[in-house]
Amino acid sequence: MLLSAGIVSDVIRRLLFGSDPLGAEMDGFSVFSLFVNVTVLRMLAQYREGEIHMRASWICTLADVAANFGVLGSGLVVLATGWRYADLVVGLAISMYVAKEAVEIWRQARDSGERDAPLSEQ
Repeated sequence: MLLSAGIVSDVIRRLLFGSDPLGAEMDGFSVFSLFVNVTVLRMLAQYREGEIHMRASWICTLADVAANFGVLGSGLVVLATGWRYADLVVGLAISMYVAKEAVEIWRQARDSGERDAPLSEQ
């Protein structure tokens, strides 16, 4: 949730004070990051139904892959049109997705804890 809030605050800062997103650099970094995150996601696939910490790793890496695609798309828009707001729109979308995934991890951790607790605590 803190990551989501940090992204929103950075989007607001860049909206108010300006930003100059560089489409080619955004795309270069997003392609590299996408390759790394997809590789890690494939390695974690066998654990996505495992213990909560492994499911959380899977969910966070999946969120990274989604963010990489978003940055790639906004970088292409910035590169093709120069419209800097594409970066801000994608930033807000990423923050909402990260918040959604944080809630999902929280729920799974809570549900996992309830299942593992002794009957006297349930």
